[in-house]
Amino acid sequence: DYAGWIRAIRGKYPHAHILLTTTIMAHSPAWDDAIEEVTMSMKVNFYLTLLMILGILLLGRPVIRILAGAEYLPAYPVTVMLIAGIIPMSYFKIIGTLLLAQGKKGVYLGMLSASVLVNILCNMLTIPLWGKMGAAVASVVSYAVAGLVFLGYYLRTYSIPLSAVFVFSPAEKAKLMSKLGAVKRKLGK
Repeated sequence: DYAGWIRAIRGKYPHAHILLTTTIMAHSPAWDDAIEEVTMSMKVNFYLTLLMILGILLLGRPVIRILAGAEYLPAYPVTVMLIAGIIPMSYFKIIGTLLLAQGKKGVYLGMLSASVLVNILCNMLTIPLWGKMGAAVASVVSYAVAGLVFLGYYLRTYSIPLSAVFVFSPAEKAKLMSKLGAVKRKLGK
């Protein structure tokens, strides 16, 4: 079955964990029990995204200067504002993909509609006040609404404690370290 194939690939190539778990777009009954994989994807994604955000905060200005030139440095504050929405947006992306895989298009559309409405209202309020920074603020607010609505639904529907999305159990840590060790050995060859 497809879910078994994805799990086998993920076992062989652990760095593909997030990509493989979040690319299922057609309903498959095998993904109805993929909650453990989705929760692990959210955990791994959270910490990798924090590292990326730190990198952007520390290196954003020099990278913009090198890649685009000093005239694009005014884009940095807007970039910093937008990165505040990356983590909540990732919950929408990961959980939304699971919902679509489970055939829950109506639930997906309903929750996403709340975020779209918030985005439209925030844009009407913030763009006249702050211009491009207002558009960035509106985007971050709507990403946060989408992320919180999707995450709340996921936690409630599957009876998962909030800590399970952020805290690795000792067994998960050991499994992750084993996979990282395997990748390290492969890269060292």
